[in-house]
Amino acid sequence: MSNTGQSRFGSVRAWWSRRSKFSKERMAIIIVGLVVVVTLLPDGDDNETAETEAASTETFTRKNWGVLNTDPEQYVGARVDIVGQVFGDVERDADGTYWQMWSDPQNSEWNTMVGYPDPELTIAGDDYVHVEGEVFDVSEGENAFGATIRAPAIRADSAEVVDATAAASPPVRTFDASSTQYQYSLAVTLEKIEYAADETRVHLEVFNLSNQEATFYSFNAKAVQGNTQFEPERFRDYPEPQSDLLPGIKTEGVIVFPPMDPNAAAKFIFEGSLSDYSLYFEPYIFDVPAG
Repeated sequence: MSNTGQSRFGSVRAWWSRRSKFSKERMAIIIVGLVVVVTLLPDGDDNETAETEAASTETFTRKNWGVLNTDPEQYVGARVDIVGQVFGDVERDADGTYWQMWSDPQNSEWNTMVGYPDPELTIAGDDYVHVEGEVFDVSEGENAFGATIRAPAIRADSAEVVDATAAASPPVRTFDASSTQYQYSLAVTLEKIEYAADETRVHLEVFNLSNQEATFYSFNAKAVQGNTQFEPERFRDYPEPQSDLLPGIKTEGVIVFPPMDPNAAAKFIFEGSLSDYSLYFEPYIFDVPAG
């Protein structure tokens, strides 16, 4: 994925060091300070206090992250639950691990700074990470054109490396197929299809039950709706089924097609073979009913 337009926020670790460590003592001081401020507010500011409290109890996910990204300062204290893709260097010190990530990986947008209180977290550039935590602060940086931008800084309670499917756009319709076809002990299982607004994700399992080497041709996959044929898209980071399978090997993955009508009937067509080329394989064809 290209990050040519990535924003410049400098060292994430240095920024976190300036703002706060993860010490419970410092957090206790901040909390006490907030209580004192709220207590001293005049009666006329009751509405503003209520709005602040409401913001701090809101949870931001992929569905509403654009609201947080537009005005992150308003939502300091709010909970977050997001999958992003790391870019730039991952930094560490004795107190934690720090990184920048796109909270909208497919479009390389929604720059987010994250700090996690574990210097042993195994994470690297381009990893997809599921982060839960809270909006701790707001950071300022520059985009590629020199304009100042603001990004939420997240104090993570948990951070887990996941695969790219965890960051996929939500499906409009999911068809759970769990349908298997066999030819000469080469089994192809259509597990499910996720129709999303920007793509169609086909989840497959291929199992070589034979005593020969097998080949599965992901690039030859086809999808058909009506008189329209769809070809696989190759630019996603989703795990794909392996193409070369030794005897007894099982592989799983996702083949991605362009957006398709979630309510129309469809055919999904796949090809495979064994090392004995005298064996003739028909295409594996799966019919999916209309929604």
